Amino acid sequence: MKKQRISTKEAIILRFIENHYNGDALKKFMDMSPRLDKNDLQFLRFLTSNEPTFNQRLNNHRETVDAILDLKSMKKSFSQVIPILQDYAERSSFLSRDSVALVTANICAKALEDYVLSSRSQCGQKSCILLELKMQNELAELTGVVKKLVTMNKFQIDSFKQKYFEMNFIPLQVLWHFHCMDLVPFTSYIYHNANRKEVIDHIKSSIVNLLCSLSGIYCPGPENASGTNEQMMDVEEIITAGTNQNNTENFVILGMKDEEDGLLQLKQCIASDLISLLLCVAQVSSSSSAGIKSCAKNCDGILENIIDRAMNNILSASLNSAPEVKIPHNHKDYLSLLLEVPTLSADILEPFLNSHFVTTLSYKPHVDVYTAISKQDAWTYKQSPAILTSIIRSMLVGLRAESVVVLKNFLQKGDVNWKLALVCVSTYVNCIPEGGSHMKGLVDWLLSKAFLNCNRSLLIASFLIARQCCAEDCAPWFPNYMSWFGTAFGHESSWASQQSFEFFIQFLTEVVPYEPPACLRVHIDKPPACPQSSFFLLGDYVTLAKTRLKDFNEKIEFGVFGPGLTTEQDIEHALTHFETHNGEIAQTVLSACLFHRQHFEQNFLRKLLAPRVIPDTPDIKAKFINKLHSMGKISHSVYTKYQETCRAEARIFQG
Repeated sequence: MKKQRISTKEAIILRFIENHYNGDALKKFMDMSPRLDKNDLQFLRFLTSNEPTFNQRLNNHRETVDAILDLKSMKKSFSQVIPILQDYAERSSFLSRDSVALVTANICAKALEDYVLSSRSQCGQKSCILLELKMQNELAELTGVVKKLVTMNKFQIDSFKQKYFEMNFIPLQVLWHFHCMDLVPFTSYIYHNANRKEVIDHIKSSIVNLLCSLSGIYCPGPENASGTNEQMMDVEEIITAGTNQNNTENFVILGMKDEEDGLLQLKQCIASDLISLLLCVAQVSSSSSAGIKSCAKNCDGILENIIDRAMNNILSASLNSAPEVKIPHNHKDYLSLLLEVPTLSADILEPFLNSHFVTTLSYKPHVDVYTAISKQDAWTYKQSPAILTSIIRSMLVGLRAESVVVLKNFLQKGDVNWKLALVCVSTYVNCIPEGGSHMKGLVDWLLSKAFLNCNRSLLIASFLIARQCCAEDCAPWFPNYMSWFGTAFGHESSWASQQSFEFFIQFLTEVVPYEPPACLRVHIDKPPACPQSSFFLLGDYVTLAKTRLKDFNEKIEFGVFGPGLTTEQDIEHALTHFETHNGEIAQTVLSACLFHRQHFEQNFLRKLLAPRVIPDTPDIKAKFINKLHSMGKISHSVYTKYQETCRAEARIFQG
C-alpha cells in the first residue's frame, strides 16, 4: 500500500489514538467526536472528503484494539488474534509511520502490562509468585504470539525489552517464563534494574517465598512484597507451626495439596532454573567485561540475601514446629533440586551449600551448651522436624566430608546454635555412609586440642557431639555412651596426667546441675582414670553426682563395671582384665573400692570370696584375691576368714 502524506493535525489525532491502546479510552475518544468544536468537526469532514476510507480505518483501528486488549469480553485468545494483530500492525504503521515491528512490540508490551500483570491487584499485593491457571494460559499465548512475530521479522524485541524492563513488580513466573522462552533473560532484567531498589527487593522476596514454600513454609506479613498468594497456590490446609504465639504470627506450615501435580512441578522448576542461573552468573571469571562483572555482583548480592532470609524463615518455623509435622507430599526443598542439576559443578554449588551450613550453625537466637546438655536427648534425627532434617540433609550430602571441616572451624570460633549443630550431626551420621567414622575423627581431634590447651569449649563440643552420635546408635564408633566414655577416659586413655585430670574433673563438676541421670550413672559406674594424687577430686565428684541423682529420685544401684551387670559378670570382667594385663587390677575395681564401697564389700567381695577349694598352684582367682589383699582392698579379718572357710571346704571335699 502506497504511503500517503498526512497533515500535522491528522498525525496528532492518530498519534493520540495510537498512544491509547485500551478499548475504553479509544471508545471515549470516539464518543466525544460529536462534541468536538466546530474547527475539529470541519477538519474531520475534510479528512472524510479527502480520504473516504478514513472513518472506516478509524473504526477498524478501534475494533482491532478491542480484539487485542479486551480478550475477556471478546472471548478470544492471543493465538486467535495473530492474524488480526498482523493486519492491524500493517495498517497502524501506515497511519503512524512507525514500523510494523515497533507497533507489534508496543501492543504486546501493553497487553502484558494490562492483562497478565493485572494479577497483582487480584493477589491483593504488589505481585504474585505464580499466576492463576487462566493467567498462565494467557501468558503462554502471548509469548507464543511474540515468538511467531519474531520469526516473521515483525517484532522489535529491543523495544519490547525496554518497556519490559520498566515494568514494576513482575510476578516471578513471568520473569522465568520470558527467560525460558529466550525472549528476555532473567539476568538482563536484574542488570537493567540494579539501581531500582524496589524492583530488586521484589525479586528477592519473591524467590525467598518460593524457596520457603518448597519446604512447606509460608511467610505472611505486611512487609512481604512478594505476594505468595494462598488462593493462587490452591492451598487446602494450613497447619499452624509451634506453640509460641509470637512465632506463629509470622510463620505457618503449608500442607499443600495441589490441584495438579504440574503446579508443584512448576514451582520446583522455577526455583531450580532461577537459582542455578544466579549461581552460574555470580561465578564469572575475572577476565569478563565490566557489564558482566556488574551483573555477577548483583546476582551474588541477591543470592546472599535470599540464603539468609530463606534459611532464617525455614529454621524459625521448623524449630517452633512439632516433630510430627511432616513435609507436604511430593515437596522437595530447593537444595535437593539443585543437587540434581547436571550443569552445576561442585566449584559452583559447594560455596552456596557452605553458606547455608554456616547460616544454620550460627542461627540466632543461640542455644547454649547448658541447654544442649540438658535437652540433647530430644534432638535426635527421628525426633527432629522433617522440614529441618530435609534441608540439612541436602546441604550435607552436597558437602560430604567438607561439612566436617566447616563444623570443625566453626566450633573453634564459638557462637554456635547447639540445637541446630547437633541436629546436623545426627543428620550427618544417618545420611552419609562414612558419617560415623568422620565424627569419630572430629571428636578425637576436639579432645586432643581441648586437653592440649585446656580449652573448655572444645571439650564440651567433643562431649556433645559424642553423645549425639551415641544417641544415634552409631556403631562401631559410638555404640553407646558408657562404652565411648570408658574407652576415651578409662585406664588406657592418654588424658590421665595430673593437669589434664584436674581440668577434666572441673568440667564434669561444673556441668553436674545440667547432666541427665543416665550420664551421671555412667560417670559413676565408669569413673575416669585418675592419678593417685587426685583420688580426692574424683571422690568429691562422685559424691556430688550421687547427690544429684537423689534429686532426680533415682534409685542408686551400681555395678562395678556398669549398670545392668550381675555381680558374677563384674567378677568375670575383673578376672579377665587381671589375666590379660599381667596381674594388674582394673582401675574400675580400685575406684569401686573407694566410691562404691558398700556395693564392693557387700556384693562384689562377698561373691568373690565364696568358699571353694583353692588349688595347690594358685589360679587366676587366687592370685587376684591375694593381690587385692596385699593392696589393702580386703581387710585382714575378712581375708583370714576366707582362708579358713576354704580349708574347711577342702576337708569336706577330701572326705
